[in-house]
Amino acid sequence: MVPLGKKFGVLPEEIEPLLHYACNVVGLKVVGVSFHVGSIAQDPSIYREAIAGARVVFDVAYYLEIPKMQILNIGGGFRSTLLLEEIAGVVNEAVQDYFPDPNLTIIAEPGRFFPETVVTLVTHVIGKRLRGEKIEYWIDEGIYGSFRPTLYNSCFVGIKPLSVKASEESCQICESIIYGPSCDSLDAVAIDIKLPELQLDDLIVFYNMGAYSKCAGTMFNGFDMLSTPTYLVSTNSS
Repeated sequence: MVPLGKKFGVLPEEIEPLLHYACNVVGLKVVGVSFHVGSIAQDPSIYREAIAGARVVFDVAYYLEIPKMQILNIGGGFRSTLLLEEIAGVVNEAVQDYFPDPNLTIIAEPGRFFPETVVTLVTHVIGKRLRGEKIEYWIDEGIYGSFRPTLYNSCFVGIKPLSVKASEESCQICESIIYGPSCDSLDAVAIDIKLPELQLDDLIVFYNMGAYSKCAGTMFNGFDMLSTPTYLVSTNSS
């Protein structure tokens, strides 16, 4: 969905000339290899492929008689899901197969893993209309605010509507669209989603909003991200 290799990375035929240039022409001290799979990837085997690719770079460096590299950075994108255990198993096995050297330093960047599930965003329904068989809602947050990442990973976000009139209104499930508040027609938070019919001022709660959300917000259309209130909720585990 987001091909990182278009902007970053090295093709196989570029490894040798790049290492030669970095070490022998520029005089850089190349100490290892880094790769980044990305959190959208759902196939753990891609990590094995990446580690195998890193092994090739180490081998080329050895062929060029570059001082021995000692670092393998397996990147980030790890999520707090059951998939993490599968990825860990694949990574551990691949490292044993391709990098048996006990002196190798392995680095990971599990940024998303820590904050993703700890933040919940609560929004208000500020507009509503019926078009054909579909209900369209506007909420007070959008893709230029906390929903910027949903342009490419909306499947990570959990959605729960909270109707203030649930006991009075019909709970019929309807085809729906959720729009953000800006003037841009691209500002769609969720398309083709099934929701019970909501009214103005009802709430829509979004889970797993702790990574790449508010921090990626903009001032587009004059919306101020700093005005979104943040509440710290602590729990007593005793």
